[in-house]
Amino acid sequence: MKKVITLLLAVCLVMTMAVPAFSAETEEVEVGTAGGFIYANPIYGELSEEDFADIEPIGFLAGSSVGFEGAVVQFREAMKARAQSFNISLEVTVQEAEAAGGINQLLHNIHEKALVHTGDPSEGDYILFNLKGYELASTTIYQTGNVLRATLPYYAKYNTDFDMEEAVGEKIEEILEGLNLAGKTDYQKIKAIYDYLCENVDYAHDHLTVCAGGGCTGYEHSAHAALIEGESVCQGYTLALYRMALEAGVDARCIAGIGYGDGINPENHAWNIVKLGDYYYNADATWDATVAEYGGEYEYFLCSDSNFVNHVKNGEAGVSIQGYPDYTSAEFNAAHLMAASNFDPSAEAIIPGLSITSAEGAIKGETTVSVNISENSNAAVLQFALKFDPTKLQVVSYSAGEAMNGFDKPVVREDNTEGLVYFAWEELEGLTEGGSVLDVTFKVLEAAETGEELAVKFANGTDGGEETVIGSFSGIDSDGEPEYAPMEAETTNGVITATKVILLGDVNQDGFLDFSDLQRLFMHLSGGELLTGDGLAVANTNQLDDIDFADLQFLYQQLIA
Repeated sequence: MKKVITLLLAVCLVMTMAVPAFSAETEEVEVGTAGGFIYANPIYGELSEEDFADIEPIGFLAGSSVGFEGAVVQFREAMKARAQSFNISLEVTVQEAEAAGGINQLLHNIHEKALVHTGDPSEGDYILFNLKGYELASTTIYQTGNVLRATLPYYAKYNTDFDMEEAVGEKIEEILEGLNLAGKTDYQKIKAIYDYLCENVDYAHDHLTVCAGGGCTGYEHSAHAALIEGESVCQGYTLALYRMALEAGVDARCIAGIGYGDGINPENHAWNIVKLGDYYYNADATWDATVAEYGGEYEYFLCSDSNFVNHVKNGEAGVSIQGYPDYTSAEFNAAHLMAASNFDPSAEAIIPGLSITSAEGAIKGETTVSVNISENSNAAVLQFALKFDPTKLQVVSYSAGEAMNGFDKPVVREDNTEGLVYFAWEELEGLTEGGSVLDVTFKVLEAAETGEELAVKFANGTDGGEETVIGSFSGIDSDGEPEYAPMEAETTNGVITATKVILLGDVNQDGFLDFSDLQRLFMHLSGGELLTGDGLAVANTNQLDDIDFADLQFLYQQLIA
């Protein structure tokens, strides 16, 4: 985004409609038209009707009528799906339209509210910075009583399509998994993500030449260009960091403004702010990628506004980019408190932590959850208990995870009746590996219902009381003896979802136990048509080691009981 920012919000109102007053009439009457305007994202330049002429009106999202809030949701979902055309059936009262300042202003408000920051990585700034623009074609307004109705036909242009965004999501999942962020602090997460972008994304220098020749497409502004192609302009870096930070559980925003890359000449620019603790800090991966390329230290990472030189955000010093937030407004600053000084990693209290992964399981099937520990915990003693609903879950087995390689097996005490299992390691002598310390396999019992979420939580000791972890970590006191500090425990997910009922003995998978299952099991045992898949999984009716004629006899006893 290396162009001088210009604002091109082409609002061509077909009508300035005075909203009719309340009428007792119940007959639907035509009262005018609305819409007929184009929103052009000022980052990408001017748009006209001709730019949308090639889009077919496919009617995405057309359906039953919705009010203003419903229209906001549908508009947002269409944008997330990168729908090039979609209809929204809108119904609002005369009073709602008047309160908004007229029907056309209400239509503009749909767009503005739909693109606010929600914390969802694929919404908010991610759509705003990716959207090239849209046309809301002129539409007829009908009135029945005090209710106004219209079908809103939208035509939209983006920098990426739905398939590209699917690829971005998959790539981010792969990257974050490789960065091993489980149990790390927010600073460690952002640092790892920032390092990745600076090391793996190059600036698209040819973009300036291409755009100067009139061939700028906008793709180079996307997270897809940054993460899949490894080359983008500043906006690609910014959108990639935004999505990755939110996916990692750290709040972030994209900021539009002016950058003085050479210290003199203003250019279109974008960067991020990220939240660490109570405050937000500036981060410009685009400029730091260039610094890092030549072996320098980061200059624009987690800076306060006063130390973030050569950056002017929208709303400052005469910079006005309509359609983007005023980042200097009281409302924005109240929600995004900027730090007074640069972030100091050494001042962060890094407390080693544990977290529990989630899992899916089949009723009467088995599923495994993992307890993960943060890297470089330097644990000397590790103790915790897991609590669960014993009427829905039962411990089948457990084993030490990869982080515990080379250490003794844990001391274990379990009580499936109370739904509690306790683990303790001693003399770890400085556990440094992050990742899984424990893998616990549960059986989901018949008492659970399909789709039910079953929690596995940390519990206090063996009494199943407060949901806190017992953890002790090494330090050396003045006498040379180890001293211990508590660990931070977070049930990040810790949810098993019961996804499917498995009925033991239902080998023909029709959902019932009858003599046809007995016949089918006999064929399998006799060497005829062999069972496979779920049918084979439920053939072990007596739950012993092998599938044999004892299972056939067990099933027979069930059927005649």
